[in-house]
Amino acid sequence: MTNLKMEIRDAETPLKSAEGEHLHFIPGIWVDGKACWITNAGEKIFYEEQVLIKTHMEQIHSKIHFYNIYVSSQSTKPLNIKVLMMNHHPHPGKGHFAFISPTDSVTYHLADQKLNLVNAYSKGAFKKQCTILPYWNVYTDQIWANLERGSLKYQPMVKGDAASIITYEKIFAPKETVKIHCWSIMGDSKTELFSLDRSLLKNRLAFPFEK
Repeated sequence: MTNLKMEIRDAETPLKSAEGEHLHFIPGIWVDGKACWITNAGEKIFYEEQVLIKTHMEQIHSKIHFYNIYVSSQSTKPLNIKVLMMNHHPHPGKGHFAFISPTDSVTYHLADQKLNLVNAYSKGAFKKQCTILPYWNVYTDQIWANLERGSLKYQPMVKGDAASIITYEKIFAPKETVKIHCWSIMGDSKTELFSLDRSLLKNRLAFPFEK
Protein backbone atom coordinates (compact mmCIF):
# COMPACT_ATOMS: atom_id res chain seq x y z
CA MET A 1 0.00 0.00 0.00
CA THR A 2 1.25 3.46 -0.85
CA ASN A 3 2.79 5.32 2.05
CA LEU A 4 0.84 8.58 2.03
CA LYS A 5 2.54 11.66 3.33
CA MET A 6 2.65 15.40 2.90
CA GLU A 7 6.06 17.03 2.95
CA ILE A 8 7.61 20.48 2.97
CA ARG A 9 11.06 20.61 1.39
CA ASP A 10 13.54 23.42 2.09
CA ALA A 11 11.06 25.23 4.32
CA GLU A 12 12.72 28.62 4.40
CA THR A 13 11.46 31.52 2.29
CA PRO A 14 8.79 31.29 -0.43
CA LEU A 15 9.21 32.88 -3.84
CA LYS A 16 8.20 36.35 -2.71
CA SER A 17 7.44 39.40 -4.77
CA ALA A 18 10.12 42.04 -4.99
CA GLU A 19 7.93 44.66 -3.34
CA GLY A 20 4.33 45.70 -2.78
CA GLU A 21 1.44 43.40 -2.14
CA HIS A 22 1.81 40.88 -4.92
CA LEU A 23 0.85 37.35 -3.99
CA HIS A 24 3.45 34.88 -2.74
CA PHE A 25 4.03 31.94 -5.06
CA ILE A 26 5.02 28.44 -3.90
CA PRO A 27 5.44 25.53 -6.33
CA GLY A 28 5.26 21.83 -5.55
CA ILE A 29 4.82 18.37 -7.02
CA TRP A 30 2.72 15.28 -6.42
CA VAL A 31 4.10 11.86 -7.39
CA ASP A 32 2.79 8.42 -6.37
CA GLY A 33 0.78 9.54 -3.38
CA LYS A 34 3.36 12.01 -2.05
CA ALA A 35 3.03 15.80 -2.20
CA CYS A 36 5.99 18.10 -1.71
CA TRP A 37 5.92 21.90 -1.41
CA ILE A 38 9.13 23.71 -2.36
CA THR A 39 9.38 26.81 -0.21
CA ASN A 40 12.85 27.82 -1.27
CA ALA A 41 13.39 29.41 -4.69
CA GLY A 42 15.52 27.83 -7.37
CA GLU A 43 16.21 24.22 -8.28
CA LYS A 44 15.37 21.02 -6.41
CA ILE A 45 15.79 17.35 -7.26
CA PHE A 46 13.66 14.73 -5.53
CA TYR A 47 15.75 11.59 -5.67
CA GLU A 48 13.12 9.21 -4.35
CA GLU A 49 10.43 10.54 -6.72
CA GLN A 50 12.95 10.89 -9.60
CA VAL A 51 11.80 14.41 -10.43
CA LEU A 52 13.74 17.63 -10.98
CA ILE A 53 11.97 20.99 -10.70
CA LYS A 54 13.35 24.47 -11.46
CA THR A 55 11.49 27.72 -10.84
CA HIS A 56 12.45 31.14 -12.13
CA MET A 57 10.61 34.44 -11.69
CA GLU A 58 10.58 36.75 -14.71
CA GLN A 59 9.72 40.41 -14.09
CA ILE A 60 7.96 41.27 -17.37
CA HIS A 61 5.68 44.05 -16.07
CA SER A 62 5.38 46.04 -12.85
CA LYS A 63 1.88 44.61 -12.26
CA ILE A 64 2.73 41.05 -13.26
CA HIS A 65 4.77 38.41 -11.48
CA PHE A 66 5.53 35.68 -13.96
CA TYR A 67 7.03 32.28 -13.09
CA ASN A 68 8.64 29.72 -15.38
CA ILE A 69 8.49 26.19 -13.98
CA TYR A 70 10.56 23.41 -15.54
CA VAL A 71 9.73 19.86 -14.48
CA SER A 72 11.87 16.92 -15.58
CA SER A 73 11.30 13.22 -15.05
CA GLN A 74 14.53 11.41 -14.26
CA SER A 75 12.81 8.04 -14.50
CA THR A 76 13.31 5.46 -17.26
CA LYS A 77 9.58 4.63 -17.03
CA PRO A 78 6.45 6.76 -17.58
CA LEU A 79 5.70 8.81 -14.48
CA ASN A 80 2.41 10.44 -13.44
CA ILE A 81 3.25 13.90 -12.06
CA LYS A 82 1.07 16.73 -10.81
CA VAL A 83 2.68 20.15 -10.72
CA LEU A 84 1.29 22.24 -7.84
CA MET A 85 1.12 26.05 -8.05
CA MET A 86 0.00 27.89 -4.92
CA ASN A 87 -0.59 31.63 -4.48
CA HIS A 88 -1.52 33.41 -1.26
CA HIS A 89 -1.53 36.94 0.12
CA PRO A 90 1.59 37.82 2.15
CA HIS A 91 -0.41 39.26 5.05
CA PRO A 92 -3.41 37.43 6.53
CA GLY A 93 -6.66 39.32 6.97
CA LYS A 94 -10.25 38.52 7.86
CA GLY A 95 -11.49 40.85 5.14
CA HIS A 96 -9.70 38.99 2.36
CA PHE A 97 -11.69 37.08 -0.23
CA ALA A 98 -10.66 34.68 -2.99
CA PHE A 99 -12.79 32.98 -5.62
CA ILE A 100 -12.61 30.99 -8.85
CA SER A 101 -14.33 32.66 -11.81
CA PRO A 102 -15.76 29.93 -14.08
CA THR A 103 -16.63 32.60 -16.67
CA ASP A 104 -13.11 34.03 -16.88
CA SER A 105 -11.35 30.70 -16.10
CA VAL A 106 -9.05 32.44 -13.60
CA THR A 107 -8.79 32.93 -9.83
CA TYR A 108 -9.15 36.28 -8.06
CA HIS A 109 -7.81 37.39 -4.66
CA LEU A 110 -9.22 40.56 -3.08
CA ALA A 111 -7.32 42.18 -0.18
CA ASP A 112 -6.83 45.72 1.09
CA GLN A 113 -8.68 47.26 -1.86
CA LYS A 114 -6.33 45.52 -4.30
CA LEU A 115 -7.27 42.71 -6.66
CA ASN A 116 -4.96 39.92 -7.83
CA LEU A 117 -5.64 37.58 -10.74
CA VAL A 118 -3.97 34.15 -10.91
CA ASN A 119 -3.65 31.99 -14.02
CA ALA A 120 -1.36 29.38 -15.59
CA TYR A 121 -0.49 28.05 -19.02
CA SER A 122 1.42 25.21 -20.64
CA LYS A 123 1.63 23.55 -24.01
CA GLY A 124 0.70 19.89 -24.22
CA ALA A 125 -1.99 17.63 -22.84
CA PHE A 126 -2.42 18.49 -19.18
CA LYS A 127 -5.32 17.80 -16.85
CA LYS A 128 -5.99 20.99 -14.88
CA GLN A 129 -7.50 21.30 -11.40
CA CYS A 130 -8.18 24.46 -9.35
CA THR A 131 -9.30 25.08 -5.80
CA ILE A 132 -9.18 27.66 -3.00
CA LEU A 133 -8.57 26.56 0.57
CA PRO A 134 -7.80 28.12 3.96
CA TYR A 135 -4.07 28.82 4.05
CA TRP A 136 -3.56 27.16 7.44
CA ASN A 137 -4.60 23.83 5.86
CA VAL A 138 -2.14 23.96 2.97
CA TYR A 139 0.73 22.10 4.64
CA THR A 140 -1.51 19.34 5.94
CA ASP A 141 -3.42 16.49 4.33
CA GLN A 142 -6.61 18.54 4.76
CA ILE A 143 -6.27 19.94 1.22
CA TRP A 144 -6.71 16.52 -0.34
CA ALA A 145 -9.93 14.70 -1.12
CA ASN A 146 -7.69 11.73 -1.94
CA LEU A 147 -3.93 12.12 -1.54
CA GLU A 148 -3.20 8.69 -3.03
CA ARG A 149 -4.92 9.75 -6.26
CA GLY A 150 -3.79 13.36 -6.04
CA SER A 151 -7.34 14.76 -5.90
CA LEU A 152 -7.66 18.14 -4.19
CA LYS A 153 -10.67 19.14 -2.14
CA TYR A 154 -12.65 21.56 -4.26
CA GLN A 155 -13.84 24.90 -2.93
CA PRO A 156 -14.74 27.76 -5.31
CA MET A 157 -14.24 30.52 -2.72
CA VAL A 158 -12.84 31.30 0.73
CA LYS A 159 -13.24 34.38 2.93
CA GLY A 160 -10.25 35.17 5.11
CA ASP A 161 -6.67 33.98 4.72
CA ALA A 162 -6.87 31.85 1.57
CA ALA A 163 -4.54 30.02 -0.78
CA SER A 164 -5.44 29.28 -4.37
CA ILE A 165 -3.97 26.13 -5.90
CA ILE A 166 -3.68 25.12 -9.54
CA THR A 167 -2.48 21.65 -10.50
CA TYR A 168 -1.38 20.39 -13.89
CA GLU A 169 -1.25 16.61 -14.27
CA LYS A 170 0.55 14.72 -17.01
CA ILE A 171 1.99 11.28 -17.72
CA PHE A 172 5.64 12.14 -18.31
CA ALA A 173 7.53 10.03 -20.81
CA PRO A 174 10.94 8.73 -19.63
CA LYS A 175 13.38 11.64 -19.23
CA GLU A 176 10.75 14.14 -20.45
CA THR A 177 10.92 17.82 -19.48
CA VAL A 178 7.93 20.18 -19.61
CA LYS A 179 7.58 23.90 -19.00
CA ILE A 180 4.68 25.57 -17.23
CA HIS A 181 4.00 29.25 -16.69
CA CYS A 182 2.09 30.65 -13.71
CA TRP A 183 1.46 34.32 -13.04
CA SER A 184 -0.32 36.76 -10.76
CA ILE A 185 -1.43 40.24 -11.81
CA MET A 186 -2.14 43.02 -9.31
CA GLY A 187 -4.40 45.98 -10.02
CA ASP A 188 -7.43 48.02 -9.07
CA SER A 189 -10.17 46.50 -11.21
CA LYS A 190 -11.25 43.16 -12.63
CA THR A 191 -11.46 44.69 -16.11
CA GLU A 192 -7.84 45.85 -15.97
CA LEU A 193 -6.54 42.50 -14.72
CA PHE A 194 -8.53 40.43 -17.19
CA SER A 195 -7.29 42.60 -20.06
CA LEU A 196 -3.66 42.08 -19.02
CA ASP A 197 -4.28 38.34 -18.62
CA ARG A 198 -5.74 38.03 -22.13
CA SER A 199 -2.81 40.01 -23.53
CA LEU A 200 -0.39 37.55 -21.94
CA LEU A 201 -2.19 34.60 -23.47
CA LYS A 202 -2.49 36.16 -26.94
CA ASN A 203 0.94 37.78 -27.21
CA ARG A 204 3.50 35.02 -27.62
CA LEU A 205 6.32 37.49 -26.88
CA ALA A 206 5.00 37.72 -23.33
CA PHE A 207 6.47 34.26 -22.80
CA PRO A 208 10.18 35.10 -23.05
CA PHE A 209 11.39 31.52 -23.58
CA GLU A 210 8.67 30.60 -26.08
CA LYS A 211 10.13 32.59 -29.01
